[in-house]
Amino acid sequence: AAKPVASGAVASSPAWLRLLLPAAAFAVLGGAAYVWIAPSSGGGDTQVERPNLPDVFAEIRPIECADPTACTKVAQEQYQGAMALLEHEPEDLLSKYKIARSLHRAKLALPPGATALPELASYYDQARQSFETSLADVRFRYHRAKERDDLTEQLSTIENIRSICKEEQLSFCIAIELTYQKLREQQ
Repeated sequence: AAKPVASGAVASSPAWLRLLLPAAAFAVLGGAAYVWIAPSSGGGDTQVERPNLPDVFAEIRPIECADPTACTKVAQEQYQGAMALLEHEPEDLLSKYKIARSLHRAKLALPPGATALPELASYYDQARQSFETSLADVRFRYHRAKERDDLTEQLSTIENIRSICKEEQLSFCIAIELTYQKLREQQ
């Protein structure tokens, strides 16, 4: 039996709900895009604040392996793949991401106390820092282009970040894609 609606109250219907959910989802994703794209608020001239960048490494899952020997082998393969990429001294954001991701996976795969790759930690720290610096640089270039109303440069920097999203869907990729689509519509 249907419940009577009190005088002045609006009855919710499935049609109403279907209209509200996409609008709410768009608002949430728009907020996420703003948080990622918006410049970080400064704390004053004397403070140097690190940009609010997404922690992509928290989303990288380890490669599953059956036992410590298999895990060590996975770690060595990931490490070797990263070293092969490093030989070419890449400067692009995607390659830096792939190197840092491989070293991160190698680190995750190594069993506790393993000594198979003693130099992994230092290479990982360097690769992660290099990637994060490049990502912060791309974000800075985007903001500079936005201040100048340079739509071409904005698209270029967003496409640079989208290369990572094409490689692996990370949580910030939805906001990046929405920003990219919005910029394309302005062309």
